[in-house]
Amino acid sequence: VLPYGGTDLNDDSGSMSYMQIRYGGIPVGVDQEVNSFTFLSVGNKTRAHHLQAYNGLDDGFEMFGGTLNLYNIVATDGADDYVDWDEGYDGLIQFALIVINDELGGQSGIEASNSGTNFDNLPRATPITSNFTIVRRADTSERGFRIKDGTGGQFWNSVVKGFNTCVAIEDDATINAAPDNTAIAGNVFDCDTNYGGDDPMFTAQFVNSFPQNLTQDPLLDSDTLRPLPGSPALGNAIQVIDLDTGVPNPYFKAVPYSGAFDAEGDNWIEGWTFDPYGVNRVNP
Repeated sequence: VLPYGGTDLNDDSGSMSYMQIRYGGIPVGVDQEVNSFTFLSVGNKTRAHHLQAYNGLDDGFEMFGGTLNLYNIVATDGADDYVDWDEGYDGLIQFALIVINDELGGQSGIEASNSGTNFDNLPRATPITSNFTIVRRADTSERGFRIKDGTGGQFWNSVVKGFNTCVAIEDDATINAAPDNTAIAGNVFDCDTNYGGDDPMFTAQFVNSFPQNLTQDPLLDSDTLRPLPGSPALGNAIQVIDLDTGVPNPYFKAVPYSGAFDAEGDNWIEGWTFDPYGVNRVNP
């Protein structure tokens, strides 16, 4: 394993934007595949936005520690998870489109972990995400948000549709840490079972302790995945705030809708993505 890491939360590792990685990933060992985008303890002065992972063998975007911030990202038809974090990651992510089209389409929309070897390792992972649209259009297995291995985190203003379970909270360490480290608000969930994990009753009660989490069809256009007129996602969003102070978080653009898109206006995936909905996907 190559060394990585450091102590500078404000590390600047450069910039990356308007990039696609298609058909990435090879097995390098047992349970060791190459992700499309892997960020190893990257700091928050790094600029990363308008990135697409397309039909990769492993995760679309994985952060091992660090404080990297991301916005305007797309993950289409990968073979594992789509956004994945581990090892105390503590960044900010806004506006993501995740589309899964068949049974080969991996596992969770977000797989959130703190540490696979010590679930209560500190500093605990507590990233903040907002305005994700995560849609599984065939084979409803797996989870939209899989929250496990002691992670915290905030999950705001997203749409999750078509999974077996929309929100799964797993492991005692994750459940025990949730009241102090996790928030889930302003989302629209439409799955076979909306709340699950090791204690589905806890998950349901916990999610419903936050405002504006809806369990109904988000009414998305079948082609563009934008909300149709009358969609419950329109007008459902909550401004992302610091949970301790109530002050708006300046990183996050305040928009009135849950999910990655409004019903009309600018479509931020246009002009730089490749087959973002996976409808033309073929093997290379």
